[in-house]
Amino acid sequence: MQPQYFLVFAGEHTAVFRKDGWTKDQIRRYCFDHTQTSHAELKRIQIMPGAASQEDETTMRSLVQSPEDFVVVAAGGSAGAFSAYIPGWGGKKTSQA
Repeated sequence: MQPQYFLVFAGEHTAVFRKDGWTKDQIRRYCFDHTQTSHAELKRIQIMPGAASQEDETTMRSLVQSPEDFVVVAAGGSAGAFSAYIPGWGGKKTSQA
């Protein structure tokens, strides 16, 4: 049930990424690596079935299935640093970019 997410970067944020040499692939990989939750937490909030075990505390799952599930978009001008993310609904079986 992991959806895709749109990452919409405002002009000012896009300029920072360009200045520092970040590519869309690097942004996707960074977000993939830094949006992880433990299996224990997913079980506590009933996203995954079962009781949390000690091993679940250190077994991690990313927000999405792969880095490509972060759709990176540059939008807007230099009117402010108002970037956003748009979550998907359901999962990729029912809703895909």
